[in-house]
Amino acid sequence: MKSNYLWAKYDSDNNNRWHPLILHMIDVAAVADVVLSREPQATKDRLAALTGLSWMDARPWILLLVACHDIGKASPGFQLKWKKSKELFASTGIKFPRLPDTSIHHAFVSQIALEKLFKKSGWSKELAVLCADAIGSHHGTRATPNVLDRLEGNRNGVDECNWTVVWQELFNALCKVFGTEKRSVKSTMSGAEFMLLAGLTSFVDWIGSNEEWFPFGTVSDCQDLDRWFNIRRENATKALDALGWLPRAPLIRERILFENAFPRCNPPRPLQKAVVEAISKVDGPCVLLLEAPMGEGKTEAAFYAHLELQRRFGHRGLYLALPTKATGNEMFTRTLKFLTSFAAGRTLDLQLVHGAAMLNESFQNLRLKGIFDEESDGAIRAGEWFTHKKLALLSEYGVGTIDQALLPILPVRHYFMRLWGLANRVVVFDEIHAYDAYTGTLLIHAIRWQRALGSSVILLSATLPPEFRRRLANALGTKLPAEEKKYPRLTVFSGNSCKQKHFEADATRGRDVVISGIDPSIDSLKATIDTQLSGNGFVGVIVNTVQRAQELYVTFGIGAKIH
Repeated sequence: MKSNYLWAKYDSDNNNRWHPLILHMIDVAAVADVVLSREPQATKDRLAALTGLSWMDARPWILLLVACHDIGKASPGFQLKWKKSKELFASTGIKFPRLPDTSIHHAFVSQIALEKLFKKSGWSKELAVLCADAIGSHHGTRATPNVLDRLEGNRNGVDECNWTVVWQELFNALCKVFGTEKRSVKSTMSGAEFMLLAGLTSFVDWIGSNEEWFPFGTVSDCQDLDRWFNIRRENATKALDALGWLPRAPLIRERILFENAFPRCNPPRPLQKAVVEAISKVDGPCVLLLEAPMGEGKTEAAFYAHLELQRRFGHRGLYLALPTKATGNEMFTRTLKFLTSFAAGRTLDLQLVHGAAMLNESFQNLRLKGIFDEESDGAIRAGEWFTHKKLALLSEYGVGTIDQALLPILPVRHYFMRLWGLANRVVVFDEIHAYDAYTGTLLIHAIRWQRALGSSVILLSATLPPEFRRRLANALGTKLPAEEKKYPRLTVFSGNSCKQKHFEADATRGRDVVISGIDPSIDSLKATIDTQLSGNGFVGVIVNTVQRAQELYVTFGIGAKIH
């Protein structure tokens, strides 16, 4: 084939070494195949849904879509970026412009080519446009209509008139490798399906472009593409093992009682009983809003909900989002202990996702354990590969700050790859009462996306204004009960329904609080504190200016232990 002489990558230190484009496209599809083989069925079914076919019938098309991510490299503007390329094409008859435009973005050329190829394959116009858009975004950004219009008319860079036949040759060769037969029965795709396809493509291209795991092939390797695909699947298996991307499997296979999962919480508190009962009744991924005072065992309830939701609905991991780095560090320690209890000899990856993660000793200890070691398998590790800022959310388990969970819905590069990482997960947002109106609005939009992507969401709070619950219900396409249950309460959004349950706070943990006023002067403050500290104990003093804090400090003396 003429297209066998098109290059995808070359060795800048050795001009005689280059990697044929068709082989690189198959490399990336091989990675996708192995990644998806390690995913729960729920993930595969959601990807298959974009074609309207069963997973077995959709799989060849998914691999074809991913493989075609770089078909835009079959263009004069890309191929002539390498000076030696003209020598490769001397005997092929491929036409090149006299003044090539090498400034083109090959990913956007892929989008132009794929739209035409999909339409020719019998796909609807809308589905062809959306699939091409998702694939063409694999370098992190989407092309605007103006950019695409300029590219289509660029004969020196794209030259669609002469290169369409080359695109078709590559496309036909890939169709033969993957065995695409049944065509899509859908005419469009949802936003969630778009993000899954875009995120998966970007992710597997990242791995499949690594020369350490996927060394260059030769033109002779292009003679048997089926053999090349099988070889590269083996390479992909080794690469994913080394990176720590292991099969996503539930922590438990059979239902477990709450008191057995958390022996220190025996008997379970009313809050925890309410969560256990609610989880047993939902019939799919859901959103739980748990409002209760501090110390009622909300975190353990969230951990248990993750165990059951993951077991029943095939969720692929857990991410806990906290308001600050300090609370994130504390939750990281608790999550590590929780995972250790249920790892059962498995190797799990746990990441701490915030800007100061490298300063956390527990996290550093996990990183030092390594990534994959068959001899010492069965431990909790923090794989080095996942510490990259764009890849942290791809880890099976993670704890971090809320901003990391909100980035996927903001216009940042590779936002769809972050969405892919959180898809079909259990995502816990803790202490949501701590957020302002802006962050709260982003949070509600993030919950909508995560639900659309098949995730279950758990929201934990000491208390919330009714307005937040109403906005959340509206975003999820339902309404709160006409008469809400009194606080503390559990609100369950499942399908199109919303149900609430009131439970009693643990009476044994109640405390009487007496509030009384005092004179605001420094002397009065000192006298009150001296009275309260007549024996051993601690007193917290909150003042609202630096000056008053300094005066209070001086009043007690330089050596006093006062905060």
